[in-house]
Amino acid sequence: MISSIDNLRGWQKTSLAVLHDFVASAISLLFALSLAFGKFEFLTEEPQYFLGCLALVATCQLVVFYFCGLYRGIWRFSSAPDLIRVVRGASLGVMASYLALFLFTRLEHIPRSSLVIDWLLLVIFLGGGRFSYRLMKVVAFVDDNKSYLNKWVHRVPVAGTIDQIPWVCEKYKVNKIVIAIPNASSETLGRIIARCKGLSVVIKRLPKMSDYLSGKIDPTQLQNVGLEDLIGRKAAVLEVNQISLMLKGSELCAQIAKFKPKKIIAVEISEFNLYQLEQNLLKLLPKAQFEGLIVDIKDKPQMEKVFSHYRPQVAIHAAAYKHVPIMEKNPEQAISNNIHGTRVVAELATKYRLDRFVMVSTDKAVNPTNIMGATKRIAEMICQHYQSQTNVTKFAIVRFGNVIGSSGSVIPLFLKQIKEGGPVTVTHPEVNRFFMSISEAAQLILQASVIGKGGEIFVLDMGSPVKIVDLARQLIILNGLQEGKDIEIVFTGLRPGEKLYEEVLFESEVTLETSHPMIRVAKAREVGEKFNQHLDSVLGKSQSYYPSEIQDRVQTLVPEYQPQLETSSPLSPQPTVH
Repeated sequence: MISSIDNLRGWQKTSLAVLHDFVASAISLLFALSLAFGKFEFLTEEPQYFLGCLALVATCQLVVFYFCGLYRGIWRFSSAPDLIRVVRGASLGVMASYLALFLFTRLEHIPRSSLVIDWLLLVIFLGGGRFSYRLMKVVAFVDDNKSYLNKWVHRVPVAGTIDQIPWVCEKYKVNKIVIAIPNASSETLGRIIARCKGLSVVIKRLPKMSDYLSGKIDPTQLQNVGLEDLIGRKAAVLEVNQISLMLKGSELCAQIAKFKPKKIIAVEISEFNLYQLEQNLLKLLPKAQFEGLIVDIKDKPQMEKVFSHYRPQVAIHAAAYKHVPIMEKNPEQAISNNIHGTRVVAELATKYRLDRFVMVSTDKAVNPTNIMGATKRIAEMICQHYQSQTNVTKFAIVRFGNVIGSSGSVIPLFLKQIKEGGPVTVTHPEVNRFFMSISEAAQLILQASVIGKGGEIFVLDMGSPVKIVDLARQLIILNGLQEGKDIEIVFTGLRPGEKLYEEVLFESEVTLETSHPMIRVAKAREVGEKFNQHLDSVLGKSQSYYPSEIQDRVQTLVPEYQPQLETSSPLSPQPTVH
């Protein structure tokens, strides 16, 4: 029950507190009258009169409670100042309510002794509810500092260390764990969650210190532990001055909006996505000069109108089909959108002499086993080719892995499956991926775009790869469930085109340092002289090709592309074994 209350919104908690106090006021007067009369029969003698008195008193007292600040405190942190507010509120409330009773009823049939009894009971009920709630929160602390062990904090024991969490939870019947370390490292968080495996507890954490200081969040508001916390990436530090200079009149939405560009032009084929983008951007920066256009990047005449009319200085190209299994079934669409679409915008960027063109690529372009990765590698090569055709526009290619929370991400799928009771489906027990947050990816894309001198492939520091099954298990634990008891994990086998692990570099590639510690530049091979000829062959009439012919044509440009005709290492769907 306590966990359910904690998850309510602010106004819902306040409404619950008001309801509690209304009932407390009515019950206090009811018991005060019964004690003054020495019986309960007075309600049956004149029910309408006394029920009206109860309603009048409770309503009047609620108004007084509000002005006395009883709904500003937080029940789980009730203390001496809150008790003083309760006594003051009860005193003024009783006086005000009995004055109202006198004005309306002249206190007929109301014993004068009930006033004192009502006040005493009201203090007990109001204070009791608040302080009882506090007593049901914290039952024990754990801390790795052994000098704190067996000591007490406000009569709550420091019962053990992090490694003793299972024993502490069993001894004190714990149903919720709050991590009260605002800037806890990912290693510490992972260790705590690992110790909670097999326990039916909900895990929450205090907000980060930066959120306190920025005023973005209530200091008492508990948060869920996010996968961003567990992946353990250091915050990216940007060279703000360089980015600000580049973006004087350019484009890239949420992160770009912070630099107050002259105008942002968003080109999107999805009406719904464009609407959401516009709403989010205007919320972040209400005065932003934003224009959203419904245009297909493959439509060269329409795209030329966009470039000729708006004359952008910077273009950031992130339009791509990214879902590996779907693109395996629709290779001609991957070629049309990812290759032809990139060629259209790169050619127009060169023609209209943009300052910079930034292409968002993927680690799946490295040694691709699927058509999506192969087409993104060709898109990289297109940018390299057009860089050789201009000395004005600087092309930059930014290659990185999975983004937490992005469309098609596995995390929302896991959360949905957990909410529905499972099973949680993972393709393979050994499959792993690189992850970073949406905001960090956007920031590093901007940073890489200003570092480039033209034609480089930038590789973002993705940290260490994370096993997908470990993410699934952590999400199960964070939701207070037990794997194998409350919910199952089922392995379904790798999907067509899917690899066990991703890479960010080819074997032949080496990287060089840049001015930013989280960005390196790959020394990629040069695009051949016959690139355009082979590209025309791939694009040709791709819709009339058989899948095997499409693969052969793509391999002329990306010889390392090794398509998987069948699912690799198939596994029959089966639950994890304990």
